[in-house]
Amino acid sequence: MAAKKGKQARRAGLILLAMMMSLALLLSACSSNNGNGTASNGNQGSESENSASPEPSTEPLKEVELSYYYLTFSEQTDVAAVQAEVNKITKEKINATVKLYPLTWDNFAQKVNVMSAAGDPFDLVFTAAWLPNSYYTSVAKNAFLPMDDLLDKYAPTVKSSFTDKLWDGTRVNGKIYGSINKQIMAMPTGVAVRTDLAEKYKLDPNSVKRYNDMEPFYEQVIKGEGGKVHPIYELNFSRDPGYSNMDAIGDTSLPGWVSSEATDELKVVNQYESQAFKDWMAMTNGWFKKGYLFFDDFLPNIDNTPKMKAGGFASMLGKPIKPGVASEEKNRFAQDFTYIPLTKATITSTTATLTAISRTSKNPERAAMLIELLNTDKELYNLMCFGIEGKHYKLVDGQVAEAIADSGYGPNTDWIFGNQFNAYYRSKGDVGNWEKTEEINNSAEVSPLLGFNFNPEPIKTEAAQVAAVMKEFDHLELGVVDIDKQYPKFLDKLKKAGADKIIAEKQKQLDEWLAAQK
Repeated sequence: MAAKKGKQARRAGLILLAMMMSLALLLSACSSNNGNGTASNGNQGSESENSASPEPSTEPLKEVELSYYYLTFSEQTDVAAVQAEVNKITKEKINATVKLYPLTWDNFAQKVNVMSAAGDPFDLVFTAAWLPNSYYTSVAKNAFLPMDDLLDKYAPTVKSSFTDKLWDGTRVNGKIYGSINKQIMAMPTGVAVRTDLAEKYKLDPNSVKRYNDMEPFYEQVIKGEGGKVHPIYELNFSRDPGYSNMDAIGDTSLPGWVSSEATDELKVVNQYESQAFKDWMAMTNGWFKKGYLFFDDFLPNIDNTPKMKAGGFASMLGKPIKPGVASEEKNRFAQDFTYIPLTKATITSTTATLTAISRTSKNPERAAMLIELLNTDKELYNLMCFGIEGKHYKLVDGQVAEAIADSGYGPNTDWIFGNQFNAYYRSKGDVGNWEKTEEINNSAEVSPLLGFNFNPEPIKTEAAQVAAVMKEFDHLELGVVDIDKQYPKFLDKLKKAGADKIIAEKQKQLDEWLAAQK
């Protein structure tokens, strides 16, 4: 009897949800004309506009299947069990089942690019400005659907969670193509050093003001660890503009950054011609010659996570630093790190972690409902983050999720799925970090570029050509090539590929945006 009542209640809920969707569509149809009675899309007399508006349906929502592609740092062998539990929630709440596709870093971008190019149907996907298949590049390739209306109608809580200024930070040509995943927005970057090695070689964090200041420590690691530990796990000039006192515009690897120290004007420059990049190359080239950098550690699509877990690296550079990062990295690498921030906490972008709806989605409305659910349903969100309680993690004091080793699920990418403030903490020492994170977000400096979004459509051809040049010279910034010979060739090929046109277009759009703000 109780089961029958529960089933009736769920059916009633789905009928109500269907009525709400139909009403939203009805209101949309009524408001599709502007104030003077002209259709907003300029197409008058179409069948949809002239036909009678449908009555709200009393039928329950038809069951649909959604797909969700997201980034993880390791293989998730027990994702099927998590998917089954996720579907218990989504089936009841929005009458949808979800197929989960966690992809590791080494194949995420390629897989999503191939699917989008082939027109394969899928629904939700993680995206960001810093990915190889960046948010802006994907939008320029028509990979995502505009989400303005979808968020308003089917994800109103998500839409109301951020100010218009922050949403403006995601717009391309006036439209939103990615739903913001709520997390820390003002992260300084810096150095993460293995704590055991920092203590062993008596590294004073206060002595490190620039990356070059790590050299005495690296020299000790090389001599003291017998070649078993490489000094540097990762570094990337293009993903760390704040270190060079610059702000990126659009895809961070494309030419065209702005000095964050500019006061009178915001001038777009080619960051690869800057003194900052020349100093970076000189630094990394010196490290390569001294044995601090190893070519094989930076081959394309290589995953050094197992090597880091085994203690094979001493540090990471350009690391985003935030409350709770120590627990995240310990879960990922099985190492304790000491963090040294080298840049200011500034809100420069809202495109660091987004969820997009594929242009090929057959059910974009339901996909938007799933985004709303991931941001508002704590049980669902924590399932995605941590897996199943008792199988993949132990819940301590009702708020700390302690990972169970080798459980088969633990993507360690809470910041990808939705509102991170709904997450369990990863250690007892992290309790209270969400309040600290809110304080940082609320008190951080704001970049003068926040709200400006570059539309790459006018330079789409040049962007593709420049991307090919960047791939050809991808080891230049690592210093593992002959800089005196390769750097002039790099700049020459950038110019021939259209770097100057890209910079000019960025300056033009920026000037127009600044003028509109006055």
